[in-house]
Amino acid sequence: MTFFPKILAGLSVLPLMIAAGAASAGTMTIGQSYGAECYHNAKSSNIGVSDINACNRAIDEEALSRKDRASTLVNRGIVRAYRDDLEGALADYREALIIKPEFAEAFANRGNVYIRMGRYNDALDELNTALTLDLEHPERVYYNRAIVYEKLGQTREAYEDLKKATQMAPQWNQAKHELLRYQVVSR
Repeated sequence: MTFFPKILAGLSVLPLMIAAGAASAGTMTIGQSYGAECYHNAKSSNIGVSDINACNRAIDEEALSRKDRASTLVNRGIVRAYRDDLEGALADYREALIIKPEFAEAFANRGNVYIRMGRYNDALDELNTALTLDLEHPERVYYNRAIVYEKLGQTREAYEDLKKATQMAPQWNQAKHELLRYQVVSR
């Protein structure tokens, strides 16, 4: 059996956002913390100067737990990647992994940046590592790994990962839509 993508189209890379804690014990927060604002900015693809500043202020000014600091670094990395500051994003993911070495979302998002940089083998390594860890949305990592496999000419693997993403999240239309580009031919 051979797997052929019908059309090589631009698949999109999906970030994995992490919720950061709103405040440390003993801290009263009125309104939203900078960490929470950073999370929402990453989630909504906000890329303005004030959006990155919320992340910077959370990291520099808030009394974050180690877990929340690592999460906020990942979210700032996502905002930086949206701003095309790919090296800055990589630096944030690297720092998050120093704090929390088994942080699946840091590996997954670093893989996404490597995809954007055209470093497909590095992306594959990062995404494979993420898939061995505890992920909130593994279907997105399978989807992004399908992008890598397609770029590397490994269409069967790309097809299988898209199928896996669809099985894991049956309501998610993006992976289903990409599967339509493939045609399975028996030999």
